[in-house]
Amino acid sequence: MRNVRRSGSAGVCWLLFLLAACGDDSVLAPTRQDLVDRLFSPPRASEVASALEMFAGRRIQSAPDGLTIVDTRSESFADLSLVSYRSTDGLRIYGVIAAPKEPGSYPILLYNHGGDNGLSPAELNHPLAAGFVQVASSFRSEPVRWYGTEYRSDGPASPWDRDVDDALILFANARDWLEGDPDRAMVLGASRGGGVALLAAARRPDWFRGAIDIFGPTDLFDPVWRPMADSLAAGGSDTRPGMDFFRDDIVLPYLDGSLSLVDARLGLIRRSSLYFADRLPPVQIHHGEEDNVVPPSQSARLAEKLESLGSFHEYFTYPDMGHEFPLGPLQIPRIILFAENLLRAGF
Repeated sequence: MRNVRRSGSAGVCWLLFLLAACGDDSVLAPTRQDLVDRLFSPPRASEVASALEMFAGRRIQSAPDGLTIVDTRSESFADLSLVSYRSTDGLRIYGVIAAPKEPGSYPILLYNHGGDNGLSPAELNHPLAAGFVQVASSFRSEPVRWYGTEYRSDGPASPWDRDVDDALILFANARDWLEGDPDRAMVLGASRGGGVALLAAARRPDWFRGAIDIFGPTDLFDPVWRPMADSLAAGGSDTRPGMDFFRDDIVLPYLDGSLSLVDARLGLIRRSSLYFADRLPPVQIHHGEEDNVVPPSQSARLAEKLESLGSFHEYFTYPDMGHEFPLGPLQIPRIILFAENLLRAGF
């Protein structure tokens, strides 16, 4: 029999601790840091499965009344149409469709803008416009800034979540656009739009031959976001796109008890394409190494995950470039070659 030495003093201390805890609930109450730790612990497989079930329950299809053409303009690289359509919850959303000036059947590019300030038609008037029918949503609560007039979409902002609904429903409507070939489609986005592009491709991989992500967020559970979350939890602010929503609709409601831990974590998972990487078509990733808006680790983590899955991807980094670098002589040829190879190969 094993001898056990008992300590009377230790037993008294443990009893006093229990008595103190029973008399003062604050002893056992979690601190704010404890709560944030729970929010940011790595997602479990069951939670990712729950997020996928939520996605499956959303109706992503052409709206019954299709697209309404509000106005058209001709620009140097494309003919632009301001359109409106109904998204989920019956919300009226505005977008832009850019058709190449030469008649023909072109692949469709679902383009997703960055930032929180809506969409400008100038974003779709560039050299790539000659080879694609481009389709772009302004997302809910945001305007299309159309030649001096703003056309604002309905509904509250929902970065990286209902954004994706809006983009996919516009794409579903535009598949009937005469110059577009729905069997040859790509999705592209930068910054906030890069996150939307990846999530759109993960939610409907059967719709897209490939996805092009330009410095988009991929994983809100990345430890690099933790200082930002701690600051927001303490009442601070962050001017980066989507962070007001993150603070006001997830972090603070979770901390004050009006949003459950389960729902808060699902809100983060739904916005993190990394956890749906096994559903992604071929992906091309671009990121500046000096990006101080979306940390480069976001792209690195996605590239590492795709590598571990054996998924086809290309990952380009750009030394001395930050977040706002334009698509230029390095990026555009890589994007065109990636798209041409996928569309030709019939992925």
